[in-house]
Amino acid sequence: MTFDELFDKIDGKEFEGLGLKVDLGEPMIVLRHMPTALITQVPVDCVKKMDWDQLHPVLTGQREPKVLEYTSRICGYYSRMSQWNQSKIGELKDRHKGNYAIQEVSASA
Repeated sequence: MTFDELFDKIDGKEFEGLGLKVDLGEPMIVLRHMPTALITQVPVDCVKKMDWDQLHPVLTGQREPKVLEYTSRICGYYSRMSQWNQSKIGELKDRHKGNYAIQEVSASA
């Protein structure tokens, strides 16, 4: 869904936009469901990947926002990413940015 579509859905109806926040380097949209006073932080990337039918139950408290427990093997063993500190999450993001292209080496060295 686009941000315009999201803001059309929440604008002045049952939701209130509280602003933007950066949490562990990830931008979040902060929304309040006015009937329940539930405040939810939605990662910007999730908005782009989800449609309103998926997001609405999370924002209204009808479904848990955590759908999948991520695990990774950064330190030589598998561990839950929910237990990682900020620097370990940064290390994982840095690994995803890597330039792994093969470079030519000159034979006349």
